[in-house]
Amino acid sequence: MPAPSNGHENLLKPCALSNVILRMPSLYLSMTEKVSAHWKAHANAYPRKFLMTPAQHAEYMRVLKLCGSAKRDFFTHMGVPIEIVADTPGVMVAADGVEVTLL
Repeated sequence: MPAPSNGHENLLKPCALSNVILRMPSLYLSMTEKVSAHWKAHANAYPRKFLMTPAQHAEYMRVLKLCGSAKRDFFTHMGVPIEIVADTPGVMVAADGVEVTLL
């Protein structure tokens, strides 16, 4: 006899978005942590920009929307411009020009 159902079995099964959702918080949190660390290290100066691949940027936008964000400008993060570049690992460009890898 099968175990009684509580109706939540499907919550444990991977879905098409699970891979995106698991990766994106890491990217989003990494971006946030890098800006915060930059402020501390550079007397509250803002980094120059973030460089992301089209795929990274698509994940950034998709998960913000999935999480219910009301954000309308997907080309800044915490006031730092985001540029789309095909051949980047994903970096934050510091105020002094040093590139810091996001992940």
